[in-house]
Parts: sequence; C-alpha cells; structure tokens
Amino acid sequence: MRFRPLIVAVLASVASGCAASKPPALDNAALEAQVTATEQAFAQTMADRDFAAFGRFLSDEAVFRGGGKEKGGKAGVSAAWKRLYDAPTAPFSWRPELVKVLDSGTLAEST
Repeated sequence: MRFRPLIVAVLASVASGCAASKPPALDNAALEAQVTATEQAFAQTMADRDFAAFGRFLSDEAVFRGGGKEKGGKAGVSAAWKRLYDAPTAPFSWRPELVKVLDSGTLAEST
C-alpha cells in the first residue's frame, strides 16, 4: 500500500506534462500570412531567374497543376519547370491570390 501514493503522484505528473506539451491554439490568420510571404518569396525566384532557389522551396510531396496536367514530387516539378528558368527574362510572374490553411494548421493551399 505504500506505493499507491507514489504511483498516483507519478501518473498525475505524467498527465500534467502531457497537458503542458499540447500545442497552443492555432492562429490561422497568422499561418495564412506566413504562407503568403513564403509564396511571394517563391515567386520571386522566377523574377530573379534563380532555379536553384526555386528547387529549395519544393517539397518531395509537391503537386503542381496547370494546363490540364499534374506534376508531382520535387523531381517531377523541377524537371517540368527547368525550361521556364532558362531564358534571361521570366516568361510570366505570379502572386498568391488566395491562401487557405486547414484548421489543423498542417496543410495550406495557395492559388
């Protein structure tokens, strides 16, 4: 019986540690602003003609859609976009018009 108070104290300590390690409430507006700023820096790689910087923004799970086609993965997207960085002048520019972050904060979409 002497061990029971110790076990309860340890369990209470573990439970309070779990509660303390819970992530803070997400601020979707702040996350959307962060994604917007990142997207703007990503677009700047085209204006700067910096293909290496473009590649550093790509995830291995990237998916690009356009022209009725879908490119997936860092290697696939890089291969499809390489020719767009070859000319001295950018063939187009872009900027984020809509950024949406899931309530979980784990995924964002920029269009």
